[in-house]
Amino acid sequence: MRYTQGRRTPRLIEELMMNTQDAKQVLLNYPNKTKVADVYDTDPDFREAIPLLFPSFEYPDFSYLTVEQVLVRLTASV
Repeated sequence: MRYTQGRRTPRLIEELMMNTQDAKQVLLNYPNKTKVADVYDTDPDFREAIPLLFPSFEYPDFSYLTVEQVLVRLTASV
């Protein structure tokens, strides 16, 4: 959490938080054939994006999927 002069700055925190559009863009930045398991542990933005898009996210249910398959699930869930 960021602090300015010893106090929290809610506006700054809100600016740093990812929204669903940001989360989808994180996925779109990867090639379609990229596996979730290949980037989940190494990219903090990717790791934050998936549960934001899928509130009931469980890693074992997604780890074997490609980014393309995740995007298809996202489209089907809307």
